[in-house]
Amino acid sequence: DPRVRRTRQLLQNALIELLEEKPVESVTVQDIAARAEVNRATFYAHFEDKNALLNYMVRDKFQARLDQKLPTAPALTTENLSLLIGVTCEHIAEYTGHCPPVRQATEHAVMFIPVQHHLHETLLVWLRRAGAASPEIVAVSLSWTIWGTAFQWAREGRKIPLARLTDQLLLLV
Repeated sequence: DPRVRRTRQLLQNALIELLEEKPVESVTVQDIAARAEVNRATFYAHFEDKNALLNYMVRDKFQARLDQKLPTAPALTTENLSLLIGVTCEHIAEYTGHCPPVRQATEHAVMFIPVQHHLHETLLVWLRRAGAASPEIVAVSLSWTIWGTAFQWAREGRKIPLARLTDQLLLLV
């Protein structure tokens, strides 16, 4: 429904604008609704709370990046794992650049955990299709390994090139 997409986009834009002005913990649903020029009931018709909106935004953007890089219905291959690692690193690095150091810990937790969950779900689908043994355990391990490495790489200022990081991580996984 175009109206649903439009309203969600208004709410996302409002939250993005507000996050440029103040920390996430200071933003209220009323702030978001007012900035989007919708009422609070409309906000709650789409999202449970501001964290649900934030999670939706992060996951949606991450999925859009994956859709751009990965083939349709990707399988568990070294090439696809490499693309998944690269997209994860780029995505996390983009967000770490926008948060002042004082706010990073809180905002990183709120913004990056949905990425790890999405990584887990993506890997689980790939592993099940490949007939892997214990796909749940492997997906959890791989998703946290990729996410943690990407987070640390971005947080430390991307000291090594992404291609080298990806190659090293592929050897591990």
